[in-house]
Amino acid sequence: MSTHPRLLPWLGPSGQRSYLVTDEGGDSYLWQLADEMEAVQLGAGEAVLGHAAEMLNDHKADLGTPVPGAPIV
Repeated sequence: MSTHPRLLPWLGPSGQRSYLVTDEGGDSYLWQLADEMEAVQLGAGEAVLGHAAEMLNDHKADLGTPVPGAPIV
């Protein structure tokens, strides 16, 4: 039995964190599903960071035209 709960990459029904404690360790269906979900999330994050880096390096990209009344951040 795993003595350390694994934080799952999704929220519970009420928006709370979800943890997995299992006797099967990495062999359980939920453990493998969590591994797959984390891989997808990491891949998406890597893609977003890649696009952000491209935009930061593009000297033609700017902040755009300010919208009247919009807060400046």
